[in-house]
Amino acid sequence: MNAHVERFNRTLQAQFAVEAGQIMEQFFLVIAALDIYWWTKGLAYVAYPIMPKPGNCLWNNLGHTGSPNGDDFLSKPALIGSFDTSPVGGKISYKDLNVCLPESLQIS
Repeated sequence: MNAHVERFNRTLQAQFAVEAGQIMEQFFLVIAALDIYWWTKGLAYVAYPIMPKPGNCLWNNLGHTGSPNGDDFLSKPALIGSFDTSPVGGKISYKDLNVCLPESLQIS
C-alpha cells in the first residue's frame, strides 16, 4: 500500500471511531432518559399511598391524569406542556427533624 492510501485508511478509521462514539453516546442518553422515566413513575406509584401530594405531582408531570394506579402504570402518555417544579409541602425546620435524630443531635 502506498503512503497516501495508508494515511487515508487511518483518517477514515479515526473518523469512524469518533462517529461511532457519538452514536453510542446518544444511544446511552436515550437509555438513561427511559430509565429516569420509569424510575420516576415507580417512585410516584410507591410513594402515593404514604405521600399522596408528591406522588400525584410526579404522576401528573409524567403526563398522567388523576392519581397513580396500577391500571395506567404501563401506559406512556405524551409529555405535553411545562412541568410543575414547585416544592410540595412546607419548609422543614431543624426542630421538625428531632423525632428522626438520636438524642445527641436533637435541638432543644
